[in-house]
Amino acid sequence: MRAVVFAGPSLGSMPVPPPGVEIRGPAVAGDLHAATCAGVAVIGLVDGAFEDRPTVWHKEILFALSQGVRVLGAASLGALRAVECASFGMEGVGEIFARFRDGGLEDDAELALVFGPAEMGYPALSVPLVNIRATLERAEAEGILGSGEVRGMLALARAVFFKELTWPRLLSGAAGIGWAPETAARFAGWLPGGAVDLKRADAQALIAAAAAALDGPAPAVPTFRFAGTRTWRRAVEWFERRGGALAPAEEAVLDEMRLDPIRFERALIRAYARRAARDRVTEAERSESEMIEELRLRLDLPTAEAFRGWLAEVGGEARALVRALDDEERLQTALEGSIPELAPAVLDDARIEGRFGALAARAEAKRAMLGHRPPPRYDEAELRAMLDVLGARRRFTIEIDDLDLLARALGLTDRRALHRLLWREEAFAAAPREKSA
Repeated sequence: MRAVVFAGPSLGSMPVPPPGVEIRGPAVAGDLHAATCAGVAVIGLVDGAFEDRPTVWHKEILFALSQGVRVLGAASLGALRAVECASFGMEGVGEIFARFRDGGLEDDAELALVFGPAEMGYPALSVPLVNIRATLERAEAEGILGSGEVRGMLALARAVFFKELTWPRLLSGAAGIGWAPETAARFAGWLPGGAVDLKRADAQALIAAAAAALDGPAPAVPTFRFAGTRTWRRAVEWFERRGGALAPAEEAVLDEMRLDPIRFERALIRAYARRAARDRVTEAERSESEMIEELRLRLDLPTAEAFRGWLAEVGGEARALVRALDDEERLQTALEGSIPELAPAVLDDARIEGRFGALAARAEAKRAMLGHRPPPRYDEAELRAMLDVLGARRRFTIEIDDLDLLARALGLTDRRALHRLLWREEAFAAAPREKSA
């Protein structure tokens, strides 16, 4: 038997794992499903992707549990998922899990931090709020700070964007929250040996728990029935056909192509057609009444009478209309799920049209100018305004209310990733030497 633990920035530099335990990087959507299908006996979830990659599904955890896999969670995303899935059998480890479970912590922003690349051992470049909180609690318990000073510093920390949250930044604002100079100096001197890394401690506890679980009793029989819904089947299809990662330069060109959503969609559809489309899915026949009810709910029509009125107005037959909507949903789902696999073919579309060189040069100029500069805090009004500006500049119009839907159609995880893409474009476009490709 073996265990797999998904961890990264919470753990920091990778320790030598106990026998039978393999430590991998932060989990993305599909990783827990793949580990389950590979016959892993214990899965430990510490860190998972967020912002730029699809994160672990709750349904993956339920699938693993339904297959008799013990699933442990701690420290970061794992602690949150353990609280959310505890009633199904996922096991939480550590103090952060306990605080979320018991209501002492509620905001997942407590866990966010910026970190360096895997090659450097995921070094922390900011301090998560949960660690700041634990450190201040320890400082109060040891008489370094008073309760009022702790409350003031916590309030200051909550007001700072997580990517900028560091002890030097907080100490620079100590005078503004009423700390005396001697208090700030005493705390700064105590901090190097007194700071608490609660996330790392919990991650280490999970690794030990995963090793112990290999020698422990068999997991309890699940008390729920796993439902292999159509959505789950499509998710599994996407998990299983995820393509290899693009080179960073190619990913940057793909971002440039996304800035023209209509053209991007055309390229994606052409790439999808060239791949010879997908296998047809055979589904059980539904009764006429089931089809009519499904169509009514999709159209958000409150009553059967309202549905009959709509049907009379548009004409057509309910079964055919449901199938048309099914086909459209399948096409959209298949296109979105195929983007990782089709990305090289989409780039080939740019090469065929002779645009790749100019897009690559523009992407490199943007990288040189902006580097890894983080965008400001997500703002939906700003995102919609940037979409309008981009549309006016590129001469297209997008009439869509669901920004997550637009993001997924472009191969991005959600509206926050779309915000980051457009923010970098606007910062680049506003620079005096920007040249349009």
